[in-house]
Amino acid sequence: MTLNRSKYFLPLLSLLAFGCTEPEEEEGSSAGSTIYTTNTAVFVVSIDGRFYPEGTVLDAAGIPVDPTVQPLPLVASSDGRYFAPGTQLDGNGLPMDPAAEALDYYLGADGFLYPAESAGTNASGVAVDSTGVPGGLPGPDGVGTDGDVDSCPMMCEVEVVTQETVEVEGVGCTANPYLAGEAYAGGATVSYQNKTYTAKWWTNYAPDMAPDGAWGEGEPCGNSGPVIRPVVSIELVCCDEAPTVDEEPVLEFDCILDKHLGREQFNAWFSVRPQSKYQTFYSYDNLCEALDSFSDFANTGNDANDKREIAAFFANVARETGQLQYIEEISQTVPTYYGRGPIQLTHNFNYEAAGNYIGENLLQNPDLVSSDGVISWKTGLWFWMAAAGAGKGTCHEGIHSGGGLGKTIDIINGGYECRGETSAARERITYFEGYIRDLGVDAGGPKTCW
Repeated sequence: MTLNRSKYFLPLLSLLAFGCTEPEEEEGSSAGSTIYTTNTAVFVVSIDGRFYPEGTVLDAAGIPVDPTVQPLPLVASSDGRYFAPGTQLDGNGLPMDPAAEALDYYLGADGFLYPAESAGTNASGVAVDSTGVPGGLPGPDGVGTDGDVDSCPMMCEVEVVTQETVEVEGVGCTANPYLAGEAYAGGATVSYQNKTYTAKWWTNYAPDMAPDGAWGEGEPCGNSGPVIRPVVSIELVCCDEAPTVDEEPVLEFDCILDKHLGREQFNAWFSVRPQSKYQTFYSYDNLCEALDSFSDFANTGNDANDKREIAAFFANVARETGQLQYIEEISQTVPTYYGRGPIQLTHNFNYEAAGNYIGENLLQNPDLVSSDGVISWKTGLWFWMAAAGAGKGTCHEGIHSGGGLGKTIDIINGGYECRGETSAARERITYFEGYIRDLGVDAGGPKTCW
């Protein structure tokens, strides 16, 4: 806690010699007030020992009649001594007047200044405790010498995370989303990764992968509307002791992803989702609820690897679902147990294993994966965190052991995408590169699997 040297408490002073005259009564001040005169200024000292400007009128209790009058701070020199208000310091932080005498004050454990008496009563007869803190005022343990417990020993600064809703303006991605593998004629317009692209000529490449520049430059677009984002503020709270200078505030988040991703970035990555059910089904809230069952996802304490895991997971999800535009597999090549959800859960044995893990009978009710957004996210997270694909380990292990994005591609669809370079794998890599750039980390391992 940093001491604000403009706010001091000064108990009743004894007759201190610091280049001043003997105290005297002055016309205009109340009985019992003390006037101190230095070589350059005159001060009124109240009953509690604080210095006030000349002419300040005190009441019968020795307190300024005008409550708006502010006490004058003592002057702290660079060698830790304290001098009368207005003392001029030189470039080294020492009094310019060599005759100036220091006040016999010290910094108390509660952050205020007190006279140097350490116990009993000070020279003015005010009772003090073992630290020189006057009776009835808080000591370092929060208990005054009169036995009353102070409700707040000291104030500490902490970071508080709240949420605010802001309106985001954008022209909107109105073009149809780009579909991987589809051929587009010249003049065709698509939306892709929050940009609108127009084809110059025929192409079947993704807008940012066309080797001949068939798509030209993309125009940014985005949806208008309310966005919820975290806001960090500094607040003063009551604390038992001041935090150490190297102590970092502990922030609590409502969702595992709030630490590294957050709702705003998630929605920006997947702004091409169509309206209605796709936005509510693959929502950030449903994802966060599903993550309650997978607390190790992107939450290992290694921030760089956790960010890479987020990027790799969503790069694969973006490829599998057309950036969260599809809940079910279009071709449905496998009867009943065709691809559904963010990782496109496929085959009866995967439905059974995933259902057993999350506590749902997906073998009997496979449509739960395409009708319940939380369950759908859970199946994708199950595959990522727990399904050791054909003895290759899990995607989670692959990222955190240095296998990189390439390892996750191999686990998810290696039989088709790792026998040589493919457009599907390249699309996963493109998404991944954009996501790690947004999160501020490098790839951390191989991006390819061939």
